[in-house]
Amino acid sequence: MNFDSIFLNLPIKYLQKRSFSINEQYVNDKALCLYLKEETVYAMLITRQLFNAFTKKTIANETSTQVFTTISLESKAQGNGCMNHASFEDSDEQQWDVNYTDLIKLS
Repeated sequence: MNFDSIFLNLPIKYLQKRSFSINEQYVNDKALCLYLKEETVYAMLITRQLFNAFTKKTIANETSTQVFTTISLESKAQGNGCMNHASFEDSDEQQWDVNYTDLIKLS
């Protein structure tokens, strides 16, 4: 199977601009599309109301984790040493991890 893009769909309570670049093609009052890697990987932040239209399953609440997202950085300029890791929660309590691994230094 070949693919040309990945969309990570996340339910959110409050739609607000984020610090990533925005793909204006997929923005309205119920969804916001962020470029995680231009033209390849996107995060779709979708209001819970709209998200429920795509699934019959219950959306996880703030006290549980259904998924967390890890973004791997590709250059030394974005990380220090051979391994770096940081985690944060956004305002909708989605967990994001940022990781950098220099495989040459690691071996």
